[in-house]
Formats: sequence, C-alpha cells, structure tokens
Amino acid sequence: MTGKSFASLLGACNAVLLLAGTLPARHEVTGLREKEREALEARQTARRSRVQAAAAASVSSQAIASSIALAELHLARRPDLPALTAKLRRLATTAGLALERVEYRSRHEWGRAYADLEADLLAQGTYRALKALLWGVEHADTAFTVRSIAVLDTDRPGSASRTVRLTLGTYLVP
Repeated sequence: MTGKSFASLLGACNAVLLLAGTLPARHEVTGLREKEREALEARQTARRSRVQAAAAASVSSQAIASSIALAELHLARRPDLPALTAKLRRLATTAGLALERVEYRSRHEWGRAYADLEADLLAQGTYRALKALLWGVEHADTAFTVRSIAVLDTDRPGSASRTVRLTLGTYLVP
C-alpha cells in the first residue's frame, strides 16, 4: 500500500461498485429518503383519517341515540291515561315485547296537564322488537314524546333477554 490511504482505497471501491450499479448514487439515496418520507406521511394521513372516521361514526351513533331518546312523535292527542296505557300494551304485544310494568303519572304545570308513562319491557334477542314498538308508537294515534330509553339489565341467565325502560310523555288536552 504505497502512498494510498484507507479513505482513497474505500473511495476507489465505491467508484467500482457505483460503476457496476450495485451502490446507489447520492441522488438515488436522497430520492429513496424522499419516497420513504412520503410513504410515512401517507401512512400517518391514512391513520389520522381512520381515527377521524371512527370518531365521526361514534358521534353519529350518539346523535342517533340521543335523537331517538328525545324524538317528539307528532300525533293526535288523547286525554285518557288508561286508554294510552292500553294502547301501549297492545303496541308492545304486537311488536313481540313482554310488558312487565307500566306506571303513569299526571302532573299539572301552569294550568296544563301532562302525563308520563314509564314502561319496563322485556326484549328478547336483538332490538328489532323495540324498534318496531317505537315505530308503532310513532304511527299510532297518540301524542307520546319519547323521553328516555334505558337498558336496566342484560342477558338474563339462560337467555338473550334484557329489560328496557321506556319513558314516554304526552300533553293532555283538557
């Protein structure tokens, strides 16, 4: 090794490899780095959009649940609470729900009469029967406002049933 340093020998080896096409040139290395950076940014953007889509789906399902819970059913009004209870019982039976308990209370505020009906329903399997009941209430000749829907207990031993508490309200026409 007369007069040649290690760096010059390494440079000569790199030159041979570069000429042979096995060692990437500087512009190729920077191009690869840019492509890797673009791929990383694309993955991060895709991840952000998936997170935003999941958050939007969560918000929309919460909005749907709150709109069901607070939906006002615009129907003809009837002042007879026992008749409203009987109507609810018929609708629950038609929808395939077992009505475990119904309570109704009337209250007076500012000279107007209001009624609240609280029903505990036994739902089997999926919530399709409950949706059918809500559809029936919506299309019946009552003026119920759905105030809340709550699941009291889930999956009783040996069955896929749950108790759902449905609170309805109405304005009583004197």
